[in-house]
Amino acid sequence: MQVFGGLISPYVRKVALVLEEKGLPYELIQLSPHTDHPGFRAASPFGKIPAFVDGDYSLADSSAWRRAFFNASARRLARTGLTR
Repeated sequence: MQVFGGLISPYVRKVALVLEEKGLPYELIQLSPHTDHPGFRAASPFGKIPAFVDGDYSLADSSAWRRAFFNASARRLARTGLTR
């Protein structure tokens, strides 16, 4: 997973903290909002941080990412028969 944004942003820190605590690999690409980095602009057309790319999936909102991340985690746990 690639995370675009700077750690000065509380929204980027929130995402990085979740990924660190879960022990998930990610690449933090440090940049400022509205930068013209092509990968960043593909994930965040309006230039907002943080933006995320995971394979073919991209998202540019930390709250929506958090919700999608935890929903996906819950579905994986349900498939294994474990609970949260």
